[in-house]
Amino acid sequence: MEILIQKMLRLWDPYDIYCFPDDEYDSYAKAIFEFTNNKSLTFEDLSDFVFKLLKDGLKVKDSSDEYIEIEKLDKAGCNRFAELYFAILN
Repeated sequence: MEILIQKMLRLWDPYDIYCFPDDEYDSYAKAIFEFTNNKSLTFEDLSDFVFKLLKDGLKVKDSSDEYIEIEKLDKAGCNRFAELYFAILN
């Protein structure tokens, strides 16, 4: 299932920056898999978790070691990810 989540994230490209390496989202896939594994969750739980996970990942260090947000994340994209996740499971 973790590999499926990796593939879903790679196709989605939530940061909409196609120059990232193929494995850019793999750490997120692991976190999502661990969140969903052995757990009864709702669509909203998954969408909110993915949104927070990716939102936190949007912060990068600038040259002064301060974190800056590089882009706004679309909550609708997280909803679509959750929809796809549950569609595949059913």
